[in-house]
Amino acid sequence: MNCTNNGKKAAHDHLDDSVREVARPAQVNYTNNKDLVPAHDDSNQKGDALLTLTLDAKPQVLDFTMVHTCSGNGDWNDNVLQDRYKRKMDKHNNAYSLKGYSFVPCVATTLGAVQADFLRLLYILARRQAEVITTYHRPDADFDHMLGMCFAANRAKVGAAIARGMAMRALSYCKHGVRRLRCAHHDRHAEQGLDVMGGPGIALASLAPGA
Repeated sequence: MNCTNNGKKAAHDHLDDSVREVARPAQVNYTNNKDLVPAHDDSNQKGDALLTLTLDAKPQVLDFTMVHTCSGNGDWNDNVLQDRYKRKMDKHNNAYSLKGYSFVPCVATTLGAVQADFLRLLYILARRQAEVITTYHRPDADFDHMLGMCFAANRAKVGAAIARGMAMRALSYCKHGVRRLRCAHHDRHAEQGLDVMGGPGIALASLAPGA
């Protein structure tokens, strides 16, 4: 899915927002402000968000994308996740590595499948959130149990974002619920009654008693 300013961008935006919601309770710095996301040295190309897991680790540049598992002619593609992942890595990874950043393609399909590196990021964020909870809020809680709950919640948020974005894309709504397609009103059948007898193609004689 491309990143144009129309209803097609809804899925991309919702995926971005879902990761921001996941990062907040993990107390991880996250921004999708384009002025703060670094660009390539030799061009103005850049990812979608900047995330910093720890102060002593490389900041991570994230790039979100959603892909269809079927092509336009209906052919199924089993390798669609890895194909798009490789394309994103070829485009951004070397440029960001030279600048001291790690690059993480966040690739998902329109059916909800998530590429391995994206899933690993959700797990790391879940672990950070579980550490925050068991350290500051619930020291009596079992860490593994809390980790499982946080990881499941992270995956659910991303899955819901994919479903919500795809539904809005199908209806050509933007991220904030505003419909971008104008529906024309046709009144050529305004004189047609709403009762069954007045419908087109009904043989009234065949419905008469004894027919």
